[in-house]
Amino acid sequence: MLYTTSITHPKMFSLINGNTETDSLDISINRSIALILLTAKGEVFGNPDFGSDIRKFLFQNYTDSMRDLLIDEIVESISNWEDRIVINRSDISIEQDDLALKIHISYTLTNSNIRGDTDVYTPINFPKEV
Repeated sequence: MLYTTSITHPKMFSLINGNTETDSLDISINRSIALILLTAKGEVFGNPDFGSDIRKFLFQNYTDSMRDLLIDEIVESISNWEDRIVINRSDISIEQDDLALKIHISYTLTNSNIRGDTDVYTPINFPKEV
């Protein structure tokens, strides 16, 4: 799967050219990261380990220790399922607003110096620390 692209969604086929449309590498990786993080473990039939456990942090106070656990979960999940990239704890930043968390992830392509980044917005509301 190293340096592969994915089929464009929702427009998958070009009737003019008669071929399958594909995403660029960076778009493919960014979509893969979002899919991994926003899929709960156990949600995919036949592959119960796919995804992440970031939903387990729902309704917990957003503290520094919770942020550290969340970053650990993000790094572990992406490292397990996306082998085209390398990420470290320092490549992740998290911002909280009233509706969601914005997770900013910087990454490096495997066996390369090419860098990319993406933002994932969780649909999860974390109560602000009291």
